[in-house]
Amino acid sequence: MVRVFLDRSSIEVFVDGVALTTRVYPTRTDADRIRLVAEGDVRVDDVRGWRLLDQEQNFRVMEPPLDSEM
Repeated sequence: MVRVFLDRSSIEVFVDGVALTTRVYPTRTDADRIRLVAEGDVRVDDVRGWRLLDQEQNFRVMEPPLDSEM
């Protein structure tokens, strides 16, 4: 399973529990998409997106809920 979290200036990618974090610049005029590239035999079964509530909230909710929360 691959999970990707993007906020205002960073992207975190989790693949089977291993994390990769890097800095991004989504406010640039050419930052209008996300591209995924894979080498070898790859199959994508499902792609989902959700929005996190602002960090100013007293609680955070992921929408839709993670599979483990269902």
